[in-house]
Amino acid sequence: MAPGPPRTASGPGQGGLLGPAADLTWLIDTTSILAAAETYLLITRTTGWDLDEYERWLIRTFSQLMATPSR
Repeated sequence: MAPGPPRTASGPGQGGLLGPAADLTWLIDTTSILAAAETYLLITRTTGWDLDEYERWLIRTFSQLMATPSR
């Protein structure tokens, strides 16, 4: 399936949590990869992190990802 135009955060029901230029398609795809079980396994096995360290990293990463303006 070919990707369509990026969805933006300015539509109804967005609640102002993301900036109006946020690319929702990209954010959804990126957060899905970051939160995947395979990503957890890869990071914890390669870094030696436990679940708490991975969770802190994931929260920080998501927070920074959502706060970064889309280009």
